[in-house]
Amino acid sequence: MGQDKNYIQWIRSKVGHDKIILTFAGGCIFNDKGEVLLQRRGDSNLWGFPRGAVELGETPQMAAIREIKEETGLDVEVGRAIGVYSDLDITYASGDRAQSIVIAFELKQVGGELCCDFTETMELRYFSKEEKPKLFTKSHEDLWNEIFPESGLQNNVRELQGANMDIDLTSENIGWNQVSCPWNEAENTTVHKCAVKNISICKYFCGVKYLDSVLCSYPHGNKDE
Repeated sequence: MGQDKNYIQWIRSKVGHDKIILTFAGGCIFNDKGEVLLQRRGDSNLWGFPRGAVELGETPQMAAIREIKEETGLDVEVGRAIGVYSDLDITYASGDRAQSIVIAFELKQVGGELCCDFTETMELRYFSKEEKPKLFTKSHEDLWNEIFPESGLQNNVRELQGANMDIDLTSENIGWNQVSCPWNEAENTTVHKCAVKNISICKYFCGVKYLDSVLCSYPHGNKDE
């Protein structure tokens, strides 16, 4: 790999816009009010947590420190890992496609000053849990809900017991107790399907918590709407 190219540029020089798997590292920087720092991205004009791709020879912690400095101007110390998140299919403004694996850390500012390069970062701002903006992708949404579990959609999700992953919520003559679909009940129908192997066309379906528990946001909109 040439010294004048970073890892993503080198991969893209081989595969073009084809879908690849990328690993990103970054995380959450909080101020003394408990607000979290977000970055308005240059590629989409949407908000997200500062992060970037792990380069060859880097650990995720090293990548997080480097990327935060590049994108925010801040020097940070890496704390505990908050979680690992993923976007199964991203298409960037350039046309590049990727599946992401995102490692998010708690980050503590130890130096530097907020600074935008107006290329990758158009704006930097601290947000409270009540001020959630529209976020770039699902992995950013999932991280927000991890650090502010009482905000947004979380208040509107209920568990529907007895809904196995391999069935829908309209089945009859089954051998276990099953909660009825609230959408079907409201419309007096049986046409709305729920979970099949943790995938659903139902706009209120929010996932499967256990093998027999479906997460439903009816009548509130799904977070991806």
